[in-house]
Amino acid sequence: MMEKTKIRVALAAFVLGLSFVVSVSAAEEDHTHDDHAHRFFAGAKGTFLASFVDGETHLFGGGGLFFEVALGPVELELCARVLGNGHGVILPVDLLLKLPFHLTQTIHPFVGLGPTLVPVFLEENALHVGLATAIGSYFWISNAWALALEVNYNLVFEGHLAHEVMANVGVVFGW
Repeated sequence: MMEKTKIRVALAAFVLGLSFVVSVSAAEEDHTHDDHAHRFFAGAKGTFLASFVDGETHLFGGGGLFFEVALGPVELELCARVLGNGHGVILPVDLLLKLPFHLTQTIHPFVGLGPTLVPVFLEENALHVGLATAIGSYFWISNAWALALEVNYNLVFEGHLAHEVMANVGVVFGW
């Protein structure tokens, strides 16, 4: 029970911090722009996942790679992760349609939605499907490099519904 509380507090702190950054950035109207500075993005993420199933919590850690393309006002991202714990490995693959908000030249928050496939290699092997959501931001530190912060909430069908919360930190290269 204490682990769930710690996870909820950490996620709440992240969301509040991100909200503060976004609200402060929105006040800088003279720096806003709507154009994509890059057409393609690639990067790596470190990930912590908490899965809540039938009153139990399962924790996983690991990382992944992603590729993203700007398609007019939206972005399409394909992300594959390798996450493990002491019992096995899961390989979540998300395809997200993302809506970016280019608040300033350096801060680009986004929301995303799409399908997820989760090959599971634990006690039994399985393939689960579900819905992935994302909220986060890219913080551009140069013309080509950014830091990425993202939180995901996924609903995954495993014969029953599992609720997954992921926290991600990573780097992005844009060109």
